[in-house]
Order: sequence, then structure tokens, then C-alpha cells
Amino acid sequence: MGSAQNENRRINQEVPYQSSTVYVPLNTGKFLVYYAEIINSTMYEFSHYHHCYEIYYVLKGSIKMKLNGKTVLLRKGHMILIMPEIEHEVEHNPAVDCQFFVITFEFYPRECKEINAYNLLLERFELETLIQTFKVQSYYNCVDRYECHTIIREIETELKDKDIGWNMKVQNLYLQFVITALRNITFPMPYPPYSRENVNSAIEISKYIRKHLHEDLTLKKVAKSLNMTSRNVSRVFKDYFGTTFGKTLSSLRFNFAKHYLATTDYSVDEIAKLVGYKSTRTLFKIFKENEGLTISQYRDKYSQYYN
Repeated sequence: MGSAQNENRRINQEVPYQSSTVYVPLNTGKFLVYYAEIINSTMYEFSHYHHCYEIYYVLKGSIKMKLNGKTVLLRKGHMILIMPEIEHEVEHNPAVDCQFFVITFEFYPRECKEINAYNLLLERFELETLIQTFKVQSYYNCVDRYECHTIIREIETELKDKDIGWNMKVQNLYLQFVITALRNITFPMPYPPYSRENVNSAIEISKYIRKHLHEDLTLKKVAKSLNMTSRNVSRVFKDYFGTTFGKTLSSLRFNFAKHYLATTDYSVDEIAKLVGYKSTRTLFKIFKENEGLTISQYRDKYSQYYN
């Protein structure tokens, strides 16, 4: 921002702005606001760009924006989302009585080793989809259909009054504004590759396998027992667990076998039957390949922790 804008801010103390970074943790990532302010025609910008996203929302009058040599007119109730590294500025015209809200922000998805809840899966999918969609164009401008101005005025009030809990409330209002503003951008939002129905199906399949682990389980048998097709079971497993039915079954059998060896005095033959191996020979072979220990060595090593 220009020095005249900074000078005006010092003189006109009632203009609220967010000067420090606001961090809003999400379940599968984080939302950062680097700067937010309501600006009027007595302030001006120099041509600049950011390494993050920026939204301009016109509250009063109109503004002309220059973006990479193009001029875009925004009137009251219009907004524009600008991508990172796109040079831009608001054309300064003190004769025009205008007011607009500016916010710079970023979404950072984080790696989650295990995401089992449907809401977490959906949140992660929405974050990644938004970020990928943003990269298609250098900017998006549109008319506000969701009354984002009411959220901006609430932010303004909180920053001015600073009543108890104002900081936490402003954090949530920033996130609420950005999400609501992005809904105005008319790009097609794909459906997630899983649905709540699929998640429930995946959980039911997992429960069934655990309950019937001692049986000779096959994909076809599990599908029939749950009134599903084999293809649907495979798809649900791939979408929700990121693996196959066969790998999941093998993993469960092997891990339950290790559990019984360490926590019980069952014989190897009994354990093999409990977890669904057709013979003890199979269990001995898998153990040696995966653990590098014999069954006796494994039991001696780990059973002491449960006695």
C-alpha cells in the first residue's frame, strides 16, 4: 500500500484493519489471513502482486482495477478474486466516492495419515478442489449473490469495538467471508469421489470383515452378505481406504494374529483358525516374510509387555 494510505490510517483511527497474520486451524489444513482492510477514495494503492490470493469487494460506489494491462470495472456488490503473482492496482480517483474491502489469504492443506470421518474427507476434498480450480484463470470477477457485505460490516464492528472474544470471532468471520465469497464464483464444483453413503458402506464392510475374519472370506461373499455388488465393494474400498479388499483382508488377519500371539496363550493352530488362515504353515511363512522373526521369537519378545 502507498505511503499516503498509511498516513491516512494514522490520522483516521476509526478505519479498522488487520495488520497481523491471522491463523485459523482447520481439521485437514489451515487458513491464513495476511491482511484485511476497508479502504476508501482517500487512500491509494501502487501496482503490486502477492504470493497469496486476494479478494476485493466493493461496498460503495465503483472502482477500476488494472490487472496485467487490462481494466476491470467493479460496482457496488461486485467482487474480484485475484490469483498469486498477478500484478494489479486500483485506479486512484479521489473524485469518486467509493469504499471497498480487501483481504489477502491462503489455504494450506496438510498431510493426514488417517482420515476416517466423512466430514474430514469432504473438507480435504473441498480445499484441494478450490486450490486446483483457482489455478485455471488469473482472476475471477462476479456479482455477490450471498450478501457478503453483511459479514464485512460484522468484521468492521468487531475490529472497532474489540469486545470480549472479538479476536476469535474475527478469525471465524474471515473464513466465513472467504468461503461465502467463493460461492459466488461460477465455476463447476465436481462432486467428491465418495459420498456419505459410500463412507457408511465402507464402515459396514470393515465391521463385517472383522466379525467374520475366521471364515473363508472372498470379495463376492462379503458383497452378497451386505447386498452389494463385488464391483461396488471394490470401489468403496478404493475411494475410502485407498487400498483394495484383498490387501485389507491380509493386513487385518496378520495384525490380529500378532495381537493374539502377544496377548494370549492360544496355540498357533488356534490363532491361525481365529484369523482365517487355512493352515499354520501359511501363518509361519507370512510371519517370517513380514517380521523377520519366527512365531516363537515374536511371542517371546512381545508377550512380556502383556503379562
